[in-house]
Amino acid sequence: MKDDPRLNFQGDLNLNDNSQGLLKRVACYNHPMPISMVLLNIKENEIYICVICGSLEQKESTLFVYKALKKAENMGFPSFVGHVSIALPIYKDAYGRDIAVDSSRLQFTPDAQCLVLLNSIKTPFCREGKLYCSCPRCTSEFSEKNAVKIVQVKTGYVTIETLLRTTQVHRKRKATYRHLTVCFLVSVELKRIPKSTILVVGHNGFGEFGLWDIDKRILVSKFSAPGTSVFQCVPVGMFTWQSKVEHNTKELIDEIMNATKMWFSVMGENHILPVQNTDMAVWLLISTHSDPDSHSCQSSGKRQANLARCWRLALLVKNMVIMGRTLDSGVAAVASVGHGIIGRCDGLVYTWDLSTGNKLENLHHFKGTGVSCISTDNTSGALAVASEGELLVYVQS
Repeated sequence: MKDDPRLNFQGDLNLNDNSQGLLKRVACYNHPMPISMVLLNIKENEIYICVICGSLEQKESTLFVYKALKKAENMGFPSFVGHVSIALPIYKDAYGRDIAVDSSRLQFTPDAQCLVLLNSIKTPFCREGKLYCSCPRCTSEFSEKNAVKIVQVKTGYVTIETLLRTTQVHRKRKATYRHLTVCFLVSVELKRIPKSTILVVGHNGFGEFGLWDIDKRILVSKFSAPGTSVFQCVPVGMFTWQSKVEHNTKELIDEIMNATKMWFSVMGENHILPVQNTDMAVWLLISTHSDPDSHSCQSSGKRQANLARCWRLALLVKNMVIMGRTLDSGVAAVASVGHGIIGRCDGLVYTWDLSTGNKLENLHHFKGTGVSCISTDNTSGALAVASEGELLVYVQS
């Protein structure tokens, strides 16, 4: 497998020895085609990486899975797990708009040994490795498009570990994969709230958001901004908040910021908020339509289309969606790992403080290419940033 000509992984070690920085780069990998999606999962000292190369709009892309050590002598050097051809379906909303295919459709299992994906995502199931194979094994697995499958990636094909049909997905509420399988039950996007295993937020693409408790399977709160198109969202954090009956604007802002800082400082992983509290607020980064005159980067093709959108910080509170100003007119991708990560269309990647909006540090500048995607592991705070076929991996310093 190491001699596979399609692979060109290069471990790039000790690239950032600045112990004062927020993130330390541990590896750099080069792929044979442009990267369109990345999944990241950290388990103890191992970094599991899933990469899709090729445009998501193409009929066929290639998925690679590999892992590397986060520490120790061989830090960053990859161990190849497998690769497979993959075809992602094109989803459309009620108005016929294309819905971006994101990590809601494709995820690692909690132990990172398998992938969870919709059965409508096509992959070979036999050793022939043909995406549209006509053998009985491959054709039978494609028949139930509403199912969810848990697969292991081999060399050129996948094997099914579990196939969850629609009724089985609901019955798996108490199973290990409950917070994964629920992600496939919404039509647009559903994301986990950082530092919580039971709370998720989703939207319908038209300014309506919902907060769900997937353990109790209840809708906790709804928030709305009528007339607002939302393409993507990235949860930043949440807090419970009991406002005063009367207050001025400054007092209101102080209350929200103090509650936000408390959430970041004291809440740990798996902390369960009292969801019966009606004053629950959620911070999000959202992608919406932008002002065409505000673009500071020039590009073409897919990146030019992305420039028709902008990223904003938004607050879901009191059944409303309060949106802030545009973060950066050249943003191509964003993420949150306790602080904000911005990747620009001119290749610059930097971190910023979510509570103050201040820039913290530059992480990298891809020369001549823009950032295509960013992925994070919310548990460890690890980060992966892609541009064309290059992927950089960072861990917390």
